Amino acid sequence: MLEIHLGREYVPKIHWMSSLRRLAGHSPYKDKTSEASSFTFTDSNGTLKEFLIRHGWKKFACDKSTIFHIKVNTTEEGLEADFVLDPAQVAKVSVFIPILC
Repeated sequence: MLEIHLGREYVPKIHWMSSLRRLAGHSPYKDKTSEASSFTFTDSNGTLKEFLIRHGWKKFACDKSTIFHIKVNTTEEGLEADFVLDPAQVAKVSVFIPILC
């Protein structure tokens, strides 16, 4: 999905920070800590921000360049099912909550 919507701005070997990326033929990600987000993307051109706004998110950050940390979790059920976050991820969210304009 990121490749489709972000085009050449998204580079899997840089932005995809999961050990699972090797299953798609990319080199393994070296940092295996639970604090690593699945994807980290510096949105210098506002491409991801504009995509999110087009799909219902309100403008949530004043800076033109925003760093997005995207964590992908799985569940044993559907999209509405509960999921577990590692305490380190919860702490990360509390640090990176965006400032509203």
